[in-house]
Amino acid sequence: MNDRQEDRFSMFLVVRGFLDQNSATVSSIPAFLAAQNDFGTQVDVIQSLSLQLHSSAGTTADKTKLRGAMADAAVPVAAAMRALAAVTADNQLAEQADVTRFTLIGGRDTLAADRADQLHAVATQQAANLVDYGISDSHLTTLRTAIDAYRAAVRAPQQTIAA
Repeated sequence: MNDRQEDRFSMFLVVRGFLDQNSATVSSIPAFLAAQNDFGTQVDVIQSLSLQLHSSAGTTADKTKLRGAMADAAVPVAAAMRALAAVTADNQLAEQADVTRFTLIGGRDTLAADRADQLHAVATQQAANLVDYGISDSHLTTLRTAIDAYRAAVRAPQQTIAA
């Protein structure tokens, strides 16, 4: 909630408290009692939605950490692929391996994961050639695991809000 919404919600809580304190008077007027019950229900709905919003508060820090781990796993693979491309004069491979930590850390969430996925796909195709450059299957598995963990973190806030 922003400040204005928070102020308004605080006012709703004060009004609900006042109505509860004066329940004897309120209950003597059936139409007013019905309005009070509806108002109380709406306040409860707002509170539950507010709790859902706050329950996703730590996901940004988690997502940032996982994005860094994904970038850390991708950079050595990309460097080895660029070295292989330079030795074999494969310009297409060099272009596909043009991934830096900055390109994965900066920009949109899903685009970073897509870029890491593309790198992983090409590296998997070149796995036999990358062994000479220090990239083993365990490096590719680590990269795949980091990408999957990051993608799950990107989806987490939307799933929390939708729940």
